[in-house]
Amino acid sequence: KESGISSCKGNLRHNRPVWSRGVLLKCCSQLVSHSSCLLPLCLLKDLKSLATFSALGLGGMAFTTCTMAERYFDGTYDPERSLAFLRDTAERFQPSFGDVGPSQQGELILLCLLSTAFVAHYNAPRFYAELKDSSPRRFSIVVGTAYAIAALAFIIVAFLGFLTFGGNSAGLILNNYASTDLLATFSRAAVALSLVFTYPIAFLGFRDGVLSLPCLQPSDDEIAGAPEQLLDINVLSVVLLSVVTLVAANVQDLRVVLSVGGGTFSTAVATIFPALMYRGAVDKMGESASASDMLAANIALSLMWVGIAVGMTGVTFALKA
Repeated sequence: KESGISSCKGNLRHNRPVWSRGVLLKCCSQLVSHSSCLLPLCLLKDLKSLATFSALGLGGMAFTTCTMAERYFDGTYDPERSLAFLRDTAERFQPSFGDVGPSQQGELILLCLLSTAFVAHYNAPRFYAELKDSSPRRFSIVVGTAYAIAALAFIIVAFLGFLTFGGNSAGLILNNYASTDLLATFSRAAVALSLVFTYPIAFLGFRDGVLSLPCLQPSDDEIAGAPEQLLDINVLSVVLLSVVTLVAANVQDLRVVLSVGGGTFSTAVATIFPALMYRGAVDKMGESASASDMLAANIALSLMWVGIAVGMTGVTFALKA
């Protein structure tokens, strides 16, 4: 697919404005939808208020997974068994299978994609603080259970999508399903609701990270609870959401975004920063650090370098693909 950069180059070459009418309409429509749906949720100050919405989002993803399983097992998109929906499916989205296994480049890109699946570290302190009867043991149980369920869901969806459409599996797998497929249509609506209801969880981490920048640290008066500080946070939320929306309006290939983002930002958040912080904590322990602490720190640093190598290689292949 044509990227946003190449599109801009083509517009300049033909003396067309970079911001075409279609792009502007798309940006405006997304700004309106985000301001009416996402903004109220993104202005929330804690994650407890999102519990009900998150449950609805999980329900939407579960429904989508069941839909994919139904369509795989009933053979609706199998050219040898049924042509019910294939007539209404674009050729580039129809099933395509061959006898050549996955390439090493594809495997590295997949690792970058997968690295975005478990990046929630930036919200860990907030999760711990808002967890009922919080304790390290209880937090570990919650995190371990959540990660196991998420891993199982990702594995199931990935297998169902590839077994149904093979090499033509789209970055957003629901694009492969026909527009006349009623279950797929409901799944698209369910995924949209899931994204709306779970988006603020990532956004709050993004906003908190921006607020932690030294140039935005509040003064003692603002920390004391001045109303102006609350207003500043709301204004910052509006600005950040607007910037993200404008960028999203010009993104066409979700696979590239996930692979590049996974190989850079997700690698940093999941493997680099934790390893460096843990090694720093062990160094501060000095002579009181045990042999097991030093061993764990060295293992963390080794895994960090492995993550960096895999991430950078995957990003390189993703950009060349």
